Amino acid sequence: MAIFVFSSYVDDTAFVFLAGGWVITLTASIALNVRAILFLRSLSLPAAAEGTLTFSPRLALQDQAFQLFGMATFCLIIGALLAHLALFGSAIFIAATGAGYLRRAKTNANIHAPV
Repeated sequence: MAIFVFSSYVDDTAFVFLAGGWVITLTASIALNVRAILFLRSLSLPAAAEGTLTFSPRLALQDQAFQLFGMATFCLIIGALLAHLALFGSAIFIAATGAGYLRRAKTNANIHAPV
């Protein structure tokens, strides 16, 4: 909400970059969450996997970071092809979030999954 309030006081270019970028970022996060839900549902099917599978918290954070970097790259490429500031803004927001997840994974390297 603060992004929309702030961007309403700046010029149209900054509004598109900030507010449009935030809307695309929210849309991308919904897409990544739907993907995660569908993946985990399919992983729970009887024939999907054998044995046990345990992700460490560090690997889970790194996986989220890498997915976000992939989405940021997609937004950056499409933004360059369409020459639209909202896509560049979303690429920055998403990449910054991915960098935060990666930094958190590195600082929490000693955390292990519960046994």
